[in-house]
Amino acid sequence: MATVAAICLVAVATASDSHAQTHAVRVVQKAVEAPRPATVQVACPTATSCVSVGGSAVLVERGGKWRVVALSKSLNILSLACPSAGKCVASGREGERRVFVLTQIGRKWGLTVPALPGNPADPSFPALRSVTCTSRGNCVAVGYYEFAVQTPVLVKERNGTWGDGAEAPLPANAATSPDPDHPNAGGFLALVSCSSGVDCTAAGGYTNKDAQYGHYGWFLRDAANPPPVGETQDAVMAQLPADAATVGDPERAGSSPFFGFAGMSCPLGGYCTAAGGYVDTHDDERGVIFTETPSGWARGITPPLPTNAGRNPASPNEFENPLASLSCAATANCAATGWYVDRSEQRRGLLLSEAHGKWKATELVLPVGAARDAIPILGPVTCASRGNCVAIGDYASGVGSGGRTYGLIVVERAGTWGRGIKAAPPANASKASHTFLNSVSCASARTCTIVGDYQDRSGRTRGLILNLRLS
Repeated sequence: MATVAAICLVAVATASDSHAQTHAVRVVQKAVEAPRPATVQVACPTATSCVSVGGSAVLVERGGKWRVVALSKSLNILSLACPSAGKCVASGREGERRVFVLTQIGRKWGLTVPALPGNPADPSFPALRSVTCTSRGNCVAVGYYEFAVQTPVLVKERNGTWGDGAEAPLPANAATSPDPDHPNAGGFLALVSCSSGVDCTAAGGYTNKDAQYGHYGWFLRDAANPPPVGETQDAVMAQLPADAATVGDPERAGSSPFFGFAGMSCPLGGYCTAAGGYVDTHDDERGVIFTETPSGWARGITPPLPTNAGRNPASPNEFENPLASLSCAATANCAATGWYVDRSEQRRGLLLSEAHGKWKATELVLPVGAARDAIPILGPVTCASRGNCVAIGDYASGVGSGGRTYGLIVVERAGTWGRGIKAAPPANASKASHTFLNSVSCASARTCTIVGDYQDRSGRTRGLILNLRLS
């Protein structure tokens, strides 16, 4: 429908010996209105072959043109993976009692409803929260359901055929039976990443029978081929940094010191990185990064912060994960996004880069023209190659009826983050439009697709598809 192109030159400083060199990244934006407003996730195996999902909607791009796939409105799509053009998989919940996977083969989509472990008569809140594929016809989805206790679930596709759900083994110290002291007994899986068809890792939360409150993090190695129920050699607790609080706080709805995982990536067999957040013994909110090698998962580390960082006391009523997303282009070469509070108690955007196992922190520089006190929220990040990543989010300027929210794009080149770029909405966007960016996928270091939503001149919310060309 309506389109608009914007060319931005973003200064990026890169180190060369003892001298700093600056070069410009040329970013060309082309925005179009999506056929449907539900544009929550996107995956692009090639520059002109993408799929976007949201709610019960699936949008498919072929040769630069988008179309809507008609699906049942009872579907709630929660995750998407595309191992190759014309072969995507989505997972989620159907209604209130069933999980599903959608499989694309060319122009057709097939619905599979895997049976849950033990075929419970009336499960509550089942969902397949994350799906990943190593090749066409070989995928893994993870999630959970509740039936007496919360139960983690694995579903596998092999050579194009989906099997039924299998119960994933929990760590040995998990509370696995109903108990008034552990009302959320059991556990769940929320993320899965595979480096090969037989080497997958999943992550989630579980109730620790040795602790009174909340869920704690755990990892399941070899998620594509889990051991039998009751054997826990591949299920391990995520160890928080040494300065983490030791127990949950009942005044905060019984939450544990761990906030949950913000992202996980496994670029090579036996090598994974995961990001999340926790509360330390000083009651500050901190980010945490976990690393796996063939010898196992190491204790989490607290990533660095920019030099102007101050304390970030935890809210008495709510937690917000300081890290939002993580992506790894290769082993020991990752990027993460999040936020921190500076010494003046102003919220700032956080950009993290890892090279050769060492992390460095960069403060987000807001786009030209943004108010100094604009509030940034960084979200998804994706890395097409070593040191070449794109992160998205939004930033708010002003308050009340005069306030606006703008889409935000940040480009990393050669391991260094450039200044933020304001996303350009389609030409039919209202001048007072709020623009939100939800997901980004890069088919290469030079081409990316972003999806989100914006408001048109009549005030209606529209789906946004934004194509980037970078050089």
